[in-house]
Amino acid sequence: MEMTKLWQAALVLAASVAMAGFAEASDPNSTVGQCIQDAVQTRQSCTQVCRDDFQASIDTCRNLNPTCAEAARTARQTCVQNVFTSLQQCITANCTTPQPTPQGATSHWQGQGGDGGGDDQGECDDGFENFQCREQCRQTVGVMAGLIACRDAFRTAISQCPAPTPTSSSSVKKR
Repeated sequence: MEMTKLWQAALVLAASVAMAGFAEASDPNSTVGQCIQDAVQTRQSCTQVCRDDFQASIDTCRNLNPTCAEAARTARQTCVQNVFTSLQQCITANCTTPQPTPQGATSHWQGQGGDGGGDDQGECDDGFENFQCREQCRQTVGVMAGLIACRDAFRTAISQCPAPTPTSSSSVKKR
């Protein structure tokens, strides 16, 4: 019994120290918070540099002009973003308002010995109606067809990229 109380006290102490450290770390005005924000920014910058180096290496392996390949990747990203923007616009316009309940529809929980914890509509029905609405938007916008078109346009663009031009350092003759 004595050992249990000792462990409980240790856990409470450890939790309070951790919470104090977390509170300080989440405060952007504290030195710890600023240090963590700087570390996150450094990681993001490093990740971007690494991603760019990776793409340049792939371009070199494929013997592609890096400027042309980057333009093809940017065009693909824009195409994909346009598809998802259209989807989001459809969802925002059609799925954010409560959907009318069809005549004769009943709650999932109705007649099963419980009230579902809410009104006769039930949260499940609302969620399912919103799911159906989003699915209808995916079909209306043609998300899959749009993404496939983006992929095909990228493949065409990347296949038309020329070989890289030799750099001045590689064209210098050795003596």
